[in-house]
Amino acid sequence: MRPILNIYELDDDLSDLSVLEFLENDARWVDFVCQCRRGGSSFADYDLIIGGVADDKVYEAVNMYFRGLWDMDTTLKALRFYDKNDQYCFVTQAAIDDKLAFLDSLEVTR
Repeated sequence: MRPILNIYELDDDLSDLSVLEFLENDARWVDFVCQCRRGGSSFADYDLIIGGVADDKVYEAVNMYFRGLWDMDTTLKALRFYDKNDQYCFVTQAAIDDKLAFLDSLEVTR
């Protein structure tokens, strides 16, 4: 079975949504990621969250801060060495329904 790639279009007008956007992987972003990892629910205050992905490599640095082994300054210095990859996290179904439009589905070949 070959993988399927679904293609969506995002409506650029997000003004009617509650959006939290992180332009950089800064102290505010680190604190938000750590709060979520602790089971916090502040993400639920938003329809859409835009910001850096805390993938395995990036999370190694965040985890050092999370565990109290690094201070914020050390963490932010380490994060500068990683490429920033953004993600859009749709928190509410209404945001998905209103802002994403399905365009096509393609079978991926190798």
